[in-house]
Amino acid sequence: MIISPSGLEERVAPRIQTGTGTEEFFSSPTTETGVYFLREGNAGATLEARAVALPSREGDPDTLRQEDLPFLWSALGATGGSVLDIEGNLEQAIRETRYGIELWRYFIALALLCALAEMLVGRERKVTGDER
Repeated sequence: MIISPSGLEERVAPRIQTGTGTEEFFSSPTTETGVYFLREGNAGATLEARAVALPSREGDPDTLRQEDLPFLWSALGATGGSVLDIEGNLEQAIRETRYGIELWRYFIALALLCALAEMLVGRERKVTGDER
């Protein structure tokens, strides 16, 4: 069992190397800085402890330069350096960005058209005396 610095426990199974008879333990990628412990069972002895330090560039909020912003916007799919293109009502633009465009009106119109088409296709023709 691997225990993270915040106390989260991850169960891991050993992979035994047949040639050397050694055991290897693999965990998910580390996300915290601190000491990780490999323990035997729930309350077993500590088999090993490893210190993990994240790179300093990952914690620095000032590494993005102003000239890098156009590349960032294009990588995220935004055009023109603007995340939100606003034309008209700001409140509606924010709501549509958050929840999407309301499609219920289109689906009701489509359902009515389908019902009308079904009624036209499924109706029986009147049979006159000449067609019998």
